[in-house]
Amino acid sequence: MLPLERQQQILTWLEEEETLRVSDISVRLGVSEMTVYRDIKPLVDEQKVLKTSNGITLVPQELFPSNVCSYCYKPTKSRLTVQLIKVNQQVEQTCCAHSTTDPKQ
Repeated sequence: MLPLERQQQILTWLEEEETLRVSDISVRLGVSEMTVYRDIKPLVDEQKVLKTSNGITLVPQELFPSNVCSYCYKPTKSRLTVQLIKVNQQVEQTCCAHSTTDPKQ
């Protein structure tokens, strides 16, 4: 298994279980603990996971209030409100269908 595949598997397990121990990841993947540490280092650097005393956990996502656009922070009280369902199943609200030419996209 390639490092990117192991990293994706680790993220999948974290979404299901919230926290993982390095020793458990090592056993599940059939690799050394040092390999696990090398695999999680980029995830920590990208701020996708946090190191804990026993292992790792997902970084808590900032939650937007449901009445504020997650794109431009305007109120979402109009007929143009759009609900976005992200790959990780997180739901966000926008005040309208923002243009894909915007620099934030």
